[in-house]
Amino acid sequence: VTIVCEDVANKTPGANAHGMQKIWYLHHINVFSLGEYEGQSCLIYGRYIISPEPILNSKSTDGADFVSPENGATGLLSVSVPVAKANDEEITDFIVKKIEVSESEDVDINSVVAVLISQKNPDMEIKVKPTSYGRVEEIRYREGELCKSGDNLVFLKKEISVGDAVVSPKTLKKMVRVTKIPLEIWKTLDIEDINDRFALSQYINGLSDAYLQNFIAHSSLQESLKKTGSDKFDDKLSAEEVLKLFPAHITSTTKNRAENMFLAHMIKNFTAPTGTWEQKEKALESTMLKLDHPKSTKPPVELVNWLNDLHLEHLLNTKPRRDARYYEPKMKNDEFMELLRPHLNEPSSEFIKTLSELPDASRVFNIDEGDYEESKYEENENGIEIVMPDKGVKVSVEKVTKAYTFVDPANGFAIEMNDLLAFVKKYYDDDGGMAPRENVRRNEHIDWPLPAPAPEPPAERPGGTWVWQPGTPGEPPGEPTYTHSGGGVKDIDPPTASNAGFEENLGGDPDGGSKEWKIEGTPAEGEQNGDGEKNPDGKEGPNGVAVCKCNGGNCSQCNPSEPEKIKVNMGTEWTTKPGKPGKEPSQGRYVWQENTNNGNDGSDETPGSDGSGNGNGNSSDSNGGSSGSGGSDGNVGGNPGGGSSGSSTPSRPPSRHCSGAC
Repeated sequence: VTIVCEDVANKTPGANAHGMQKIWYLHHINVFSLGEYEGQSCLIYGRYIISPEPILNSKSTDGADFVSPENGATGLLSVSVPVAKANDEEITDFIVKKIEVSESEDVDINSVVAVLISQKNPDMEIKVKPTSYGRVEEIRYREGELCKSGDNLVFLKKEISVGDAVVSPKTLKKMVRVTKIPLEIWKTLDIEDINDRFALSQYINGLSDAYLQNFIAHSSLQESLKKTGSDKFDDKLSAEEVLKLFPAHITSTTKNRAENMFLAHMIKNFTAPTGTWEQKEKALESTMLKLDHPKSTKPPVELVNWLNDLHLEHLLNTKPRRDARYYEPKMKNDEFMELLRPHLNEPSSEFIKTLSELPDASRVFNIDEGDYEESKYEENENGIEIVMPDKGVKVSVEKVTKAYTFVDPANGFAIEMNDLLAFVKKYYDDDGGMAPRENVRRNEHIDWPLPAPAPEPPAERPGGTWVWQPGTPGEPPGEPTYTHSGGGVKDIDPPTASNAGFEENLGGDPDGGSKEWKIEGTPAEGEQNGDGEKNPDGKEGPNGVAVCKCNGGNCSQCNPSEPEKIKVNMGTEWTTKPGKPGKEPSQGRYVWQENTNNGNDGSDETPGSDGSGNGNGNSSDSNGGSSGSGGSDGNVGGNPGGGSSGSSTPSRPPSRHCSGAC
């Protein structure tokens, strides 16, 4: 057995919250497994999918919030310094005027955690608020300290609780799309050659439409089966006998609708991947969507009083407050579909967005006092601005979108809804990944590191101070360029028995666009079937449908037009031209900075001054102390790195006679 695993990167890099270069995430892993025995061969393809996506080239396939150790523990929510604007100029340097919270304090999106003032303009103040609720875990800055935009001021810890239990965010991993590839496709290919794997990936990608189309047919067959009065097929029922029982009404629909029906079906039946089927069915009764917002949150009393005085209390009535189910809609009986009302015939990205987040779920208020000349009331999808000159105030309201988390209390499992839907989409999605172009992953898929942070300084000693000199950032390598040439296109039959493709989305009802057709046998008695043979009996099935030997739609008589072929480039060769070389970051170091007028001659009882910033040993001679590995007489500890002579005359060599280690 030969197994080749191939990492597929996302087509677009992810954002990096910490100001470094782009981060590439792992879309999925292609797994090609070739088994050979006594002249027989079998090639199986599998796709390993993960969500949340890990960083490509990371040591773990657990996806997690990208928070590096130097910036806080993984899983904590950062409240960072924003970028402010004044006269169209960005303000990025601030002084911490006041920290408004303490550790272990609960905060919400209207809580002020810190007040900052601009370094350039001390009259300019900004209030920093978190983007979510949480409990203060760590405060990084103190009053009077300098900070820049992007710096982490405070870290919050946020727990997902259901009743008395706390559930943990998890990473989903699974092998899907396990497919036997027909011999005709790969018999001339070598799975250890990247160019041949490229051809195989094209074939795999070409199966996606058929995969979704067959899912739609499967749903229609199930509905038709219910109408026959049976709840399952007989084990020995042939496909021909199925057609005699009923003509299956198959929905031929837009690709958007097919994708979203598949996503909806999977989500409605999803539980944490553990346990037996009986446990799974029981867990389905308790799974739910939980909004990223505590149900008991109330606006600060001061804010409510302000809005009451201004007769603007109605601004607190955000959309979810009109229906409590928006906070914890249970998935049982499709309630979440009815409540959130996603459109099945829209792009899957919009469908996922509708099920993953709630617009206007919360609101952030700012009330500024001042002299204003003109009244104003302006509202859009992002916020509201109201100016009341008679009251001398301006009220700014930011409408905040909140995310849903899928929760399975029976298993203590939680995952953000957009990550769960992205996971399910990878069952069929081939557009989000970048075609692998190399046998070895290159540096353009690695986030370029910053210099190492300062370690603990060496031990303190009299006469000066250790000063850290940071290293310089590295430079990422330039993007390589890829070209391909040669080869030819080969048409491959898709694994579907019908010629019913996805119809065009012609507008109209946003949730419409579907039509029905039937699997039909051969036409009238006596006409030929696809094998050129006469229909032997000409009998008709239910509703006047003639039954053909081809088992319903698998011959040229039943399908006068051929389905669209899958086009595969065979023999294509990739050529790589590397970009400019990168540059590693330099490492920082500690330098000893002497106090002024503090150089002592190295006598027996006094350590020599440190000529190079490293030595602190003491020589038994009264000459300037040569460096010692641990310090000799006088019990003065030396730096292991050693140092040059201190304040002795340069022309006079130090004594080689040592009472300790030299």
